This record gives sequence, C-alpha cells and structure tokens, in this order.
Amino acid sequence: MSLCCAAQRPADHRVKPVGIEYIELAGDRKATEEWMGTEALPLRWVEGPPGIKAVGIKTESGTIVMR
Repeated sequence: MSLCCAAQRPADHRVKPVGIEYIELAGDRKATEEWMGTEALPLRWVEGPPGIKAVGIKTESGTIVMR
C-alpha cells in the first residue's frame, strides 16, 4: 500500500471531534488578517516568533489542545 493511502485510513478515537475551537498564532497580526481575513476564523494571538502555536480541537467532552 502506498504512503498516501495508508495516511487515509480511519482512526479510532476515544472522543468524537466536533470542530476547531481556536487557532493560536504569533506574528504580524495586521498583515495576516489582511491576507487571509478573519471573519469565520477562531484566531487567538500570542507573542513569539511567527507561526501556528496551538490548535484547539473541540470534542463532545471538552477541548484537546495540540501544541
């Protein structure tokens, strides 16, 4: 089986993901918002070098934070 197909296998989860709670970013807030817009994005801004710092995954039993 090729790598692309193996990556598309279903995964068993202990909790059901519901959606994205937030995306935590650092960097040039004004430039980022002008470039991609923010109307429908749950963005949180923090200090530090530019990049994605965390993502909050909403589940039926709370939020899982990936850093």
